[in-house]
Amino acid sequence: MSGPPPPDRAATERDADLRIARLHLRGGTHAHARAELEALAGSDGLDRDGILDLAEVRWRTGDLAGASVAAAAWLEDGTDAGAPGALAHVISAEAAAARGAPDAAATHVEAAAAALGDRATLDAVLAGIAARAAWPWEAEAPSASPVISPTPAAAAVVPPPGAVQAPAPALPAGAPVTRAAAELARAGAALVGDAPGRAMVLLALALRADRAAAEAVLAALDAVEPEPAHVAAFAFVRGEALRAAGRHEDSRIAYASAESLALAPAATDAPRSPQ
Repeated sequence: MSGPPPPDRAATERDADLRIARLHLRGGTHAHARAELEALAGSDGLDRDGILDLAEVRWRTGDLAGASVAAAAWLEDGTDAGAPGALAHVISAEAAAARGAPDAAATHVEAAAAALGDRATLDAVLAGIAARAAWPWEAEAPSASPVISPTPAAAAVVPPPGAVQAPAPALPAGAPVTRAAAELARAGAALVGDAPGRAMVLLALALRADRAAAEAVLAALDAVEPEPAHVAAFAFVRGEALRAAGRHEDSRIAYASAESLALAPAATDAPRSPQ
């Protein structure tokens, strides 16, 4: 009696490519993520989550038209519930507003607003991108509180092999945190036990907004034991926070752990994460 067929190596490698592309997207290395996702799209290697990742990375790299096409394909292919659906409708609303289609934009705004719930969540999704659509909440006025210069997106991610990157200077004890970063960190900490995928995005955005949020992010990560499906994301965001705090040796260990966990073969009976 013959045993089960060997695993499809191409499918396994494709899954690894999708996971790495998502790590690059979440970490802010948008150029790398877009190159990877566009290559996968060209070889028909995207699953449904990958199509939404492609829509997001096109949006975050200024290609609203291309983002709209991918978001529409994602919306046509299944349910639009939860955070992924909200993201797809945000992208579609912003693209419709940019091309001068207010009725279409309003339809997507209405669909997204129900899942977003408030301006703070919308701002977390926008992550610094200026809103074009007419959203139901007023944008908050910029905070006048003291700020620490935010870490540039390119400096907040793992450098490519062989790259030389100057370490970030250590932050002074008790450095003030910008209002936006503090709110993102609080929102992520509140969700880290119940919605860890969404929490990881919020905590990573807090670090991008202001590296002085590093201690708050580390405290949020230490408050729970991550489930297996989210342990790689926890390790990656921990690496980001440790690097922002100037703890570079610890951050390298966390990054290596995140990469190893993300590349580990996924359990065959585990559902794919909708995050």
